[in-house]
Amino acid sequence: MENIDLILRQLQTQQKALISQLKSIRHAIVGFGGELSNKDLQELLNVEGETPLERLLIVPLAFSGDLPRTQKIAFALKQLGGEGFVSEIVEKLRELEPDLTVDEAKLKRNTTLLTSYLYRDGRLAVKKDAKNRYRYRLIE
Repeated sequence: MENIDLILRQLQTQQKALISQLKSIRHAIVGFGGELSNKDLQELLNVEGETPLERLLIVPLAFSGDLPRTQKIAFALKQLGGEGFVSEIVEKLRELEPDLTVDEAKLKRNTTLLTSYLYRDGRLAVKKDAKNRYRYRLIE
């Protein structure tokens, strides 16, 4: 039984190392201007006990101020044709929520952080343009 525990710990350590390598490869591809579809990678990087459905970025059918920020961003991206730069997402969020009291710089900073997080988490795809700007895209 002790040998099985040791083997399991070694396999879990290997799994973490491989996941880290896959993430590094994904970042390198994007860094060189490539585009990734994260569907297969998303399944590989599933956290134990988490189904692919739980990792999807759900696009709501209608916009509401009560939606979580991630869903607001997803809705804004859908309204933009499924992809857009942070500045376009911010502009769409302002249009959808005109009573929002957050200043422009803070909204842009928060949206940048959240879209970056969603990308790193495998819930948004990204492509770098010629000006080194990130164009975020919903994963179908």
